[in-house]
Amino acid sequence: MCNTIKRSYNIIFILLGFLSFQQILAQNKWNAEIDDNIFSANNTQRLVIDDTIILNQDTISVLYKFLQKHLTGLNNKFTSVKILKYKESPIGKHFLLQQYYDEIPLFNAFIKLNITHNGKVISLFNNSFDTNNYNLSKIKSNIELLKKQGISFEKVYGEGKEIQLKEINIAVVSNNPEVVWHYNIHDANNHQFMQYLVDTNNDIIFKYNLNCNHRSTATASAYVHIPDPLTRANTFYTPPFVNGNNTTNASLDAQRILKDIEVTLNSGTYSLSNQYVSIQDFDVPFNTPSTSFAPEFLFNRTQSGFKEVNVLYHITEYQKYIQSLGFNNLATYQIQVDPHALNGDDNSLFSTATNPPRLFFGTGGVADAEDADVIIHEYCHALSDDANGSNFGNERRALDEGLCDYFATSYSKAIDTFRWQDMFTWDGHNEFWNGRTAATEKKYPIDLTTSIHANGEMWSTALMEIWDIIGSEITDKLMLQTLFGITSNITFKDAAKEFIKADSLLFNGEHFCDIYFPFLRRGLVDSLQTNPCLLIDKTITVNAGEDQIICYGDSVVIGNNLTNSPDNYLWQLANNIFISNEPNVKVSPLNNTDYIIKRTTSDGKYNTDTVTITIQICDIAIYNTSGFSNGSEPLKLVVPVSLNNTDIKLFDINGKTIISIKQANNGIYYLSSNELAPGIYLLGIYNNKKPTTFKLVKAK
Repeated sequence: MCNTIKRSYNIIFILLGFLSFQQILAQNKWNAEIDDNIFSANNTQRLVIDDTIILNQDTISVLYKFLQKHLTGLNNKFTSVKILKYKESPIGKHFLLQQYYDEIPLFNAFIKLNITHNGKVISLFNNSFDTNNYNLSKIKSNIELLKKQGISFEKVYGEGKEIQLKEINIAVVSNNPEVVWHYNIHDANNHQFMQYLVDTNNDIIFKYNLNCNHRSTATASAYVHIPDPLTRANTFYTPPFVNGNNTTNASLDAQRILKDIEVTLNSGTYSLSNQYVSIQDFDVPFNTPSTSFAPEFLFNRTQSGFKEVNVLYHITEYQKYIQSLGFNNLATYQIQVDPHALNGDDNSLFSTATNPPRLFFGTGGVADAEDADVIIHEYCHALSDDANGSNFGNERRALDEGLCDYFATSYSKAIDTFRWQDMFTWDGHNEFWNGRTAATEKKYPIDLTTSIHANGEMWSTALMEIWDIIGSEITDKLMLQTLFGITSNITFKDAAKEFIKADSLLFNGEHFCDIYFPFLRRGLVDSLQTNPCLLIDKTITVNAGEDQIICYGDSVVIGNNLTNSPDNYLWQLANNIFISNEPNVKVSPLNNTDYIIKRTTSDGKYNTDTVTITIQICDIAIYNTSGFSNGSEPLKLVVPVSLNNTDIKLFDINGKTIISIKQANNGIYYLSSNELAPGIYLLGIYNNKKPTTFKLVKAK
């Protein structure tokens, strides 16, 4: 959640247009959630390229040649790129690059390149600009003009604050490059960490809040909420389970759980700090962090130490959890946390204004640090920032809110499924604010609004539907991997493609169908022309009929009198050769054959059944009469095994018996003519049917 607005939990992006410096000072309106995003190259373009990059010591040269090959806008002698951020994930390497023109950074001109460890390109997100028509002399002239101004801006907006960045940028609006000052200014008094673009007229043309809002090791015992008192009690916000002006009672106290927490022991004093979290007091109201001379921090919710312990426990456990999934380099720094911050505001925020970044938890309403949903949501902004370092654009910021909501919901639901869909179960859904949901019916893009938090619910809902199918760990792993691939100005649909790509690389695409349908229901992917994800449903009635034995050359109807219905039917052989799309089909097999019928319903579910048709010889067959005639090979007789007590007799033309054969194995008989004189012979076959006679000729 990026914002200092009451309950907006996200970055405020304010587009001021081109107001004058004086108009901006007069209006001072910084509370919209609208993002028209004029500083982008027609939104981020996602490219999937079948190519491999062989990196060497000169990484930037290799990457630039690759980008020039695929991005025509970079083929300019004045254009270059630099690596802003590099991260490795379980599946590969991830580069965030920025475009430069004549060594001047282009504002928001980012390129995100994701490759496997062996150099195979996963995806390329292009937000660069075509600089071929830029007027270099005009840009240089405006730079000199820009350098002469800025004093009045810095006096109003920078005095008493820390100007962390001041550099000349080229801001591109509607393909028109404009030289601007780019400021990042941190105000420690009110926690603002602001980004400004100021033009040659000393006018602020852009303002952006860079904060992300919420809403020797030892072991000690401590009371914590897991994940919150309402979930643990399986109840709603109703007496005695209410805030009550931050009071406690026996019912609330009973929902605490005693856990071991990782703390620091120094000269006999236990303090709330470990490898991943440092509880500090850097903001009003000032509360000195709790310490103890014994390995115990046994507080109730009225005591400030309870909130401190609760934050430390959940962030530590979550960092260890994501490492157990194989993500060992995501925000592993020691994050600084003030659980009593923002002067009692009912809000929380993640800020990168300091190094390392900080988390601020407000104490208004239900104290945010008492609810694991708030803690995990805010901490996951840190994970996202560390993985990709980019959060610009309305859908991109909504995506960050949605994925942080997802991680928080996943964390809580894995503990207890009660009211799992109510994001901020204890902190919200009460008289203070309404909270959010991870089970919305909204669909992209028709339900997009100007609220990044409302939009984010579509992403968290889709992922929780996937969670229900493939489980928490696999879905968490896929979303963690996706963090590395996303970038500024990305759309929800492109993020969905990155999520699907993560499954392809981590699990060889095993969960594609489980991912595809939830994304399809939310409008996050397009319908496939050929659907590979039909769902088998054993409750669907389908019957191919009873196995049968038929005579060679006969036909049979299979399907057991299935009736016509709105469903689709497909008959095929075991090798997938199509037979028919009717419920019943007439077949004439020449060999023993398996037939498979698939019945598919309108919602894509199906079931199958198989029938086996066995062929038998029902008539006597005689082979090799010509071979018998010329003496080259014996006569072959095939008599159905169903014909019992068969005798074979060969007579000469005078009726004299020359050869007599009793029942043979499998009904197959052989008669050689080698010992016979030329002439005409009669073959008699006697069994439980009427006698059968054949005339044979021995020619030589």
